[in-house]
Amino acid sequence: MKLIVLVGTRHAFQYPEINASDEFRLFLEKLCDQHGVRAIGEELSEDALAEKQKTSSVCREIAVSLNIAHHYCDPSLEQRKAQCVLQENPIRIDGWLNGWSPEKIEQEIRASYSIREHYWKNQLEILDLWPALFVCGAEHVVHFHELVEKHGIEVIIAAYDWEPRLG
Repeated sequence: MKLIVLVGTRHAFQYPEINASDEFRLFLEKLCDQHGVRAIGEELSEDALAEKQKTSSVCREIAVSLNIAHHYCDPSLEQRKAQCVLQENPIRIDGWLNGWSPEKIEQEIRASYSIREHYWKNQLEILDLWPALFVCGAEHVVHFHELVEKHGIEVIIAAYDWEPRLG
């Protein structure tokens, strides 16, 4: 059975040096154990790591420690360019400069997100190790959930927007 354990969060928590990364690591390790996860994928790319001057992510470190597969599932900068995928801020600026309505701006952002979400799904299907844990930005959880379920993949949403406990 194809199953994705889905975790939405802020991308900052994906980097090991963030204060909350230990708590995030424990949360993800518990999910891996609880669901017998065989692979971890995440909305992150080698290019994004290089931009932040990082060499690894919390998810990658967990996968290595558990001896399971890991894959950075976000398209590279070159792939994004080829598919005309833009980040949210450049779309908002473009919309403002071109006098787009707020609805048109949101529509363009959603279209860009959709391209990436399809790419993630395809990457997980190519990896073909189930159950898989997938970590993405909180704004993608609902749409990614709907997309993968349409393609016959069961989803457990472990967190819509994981945050560290206060105090």
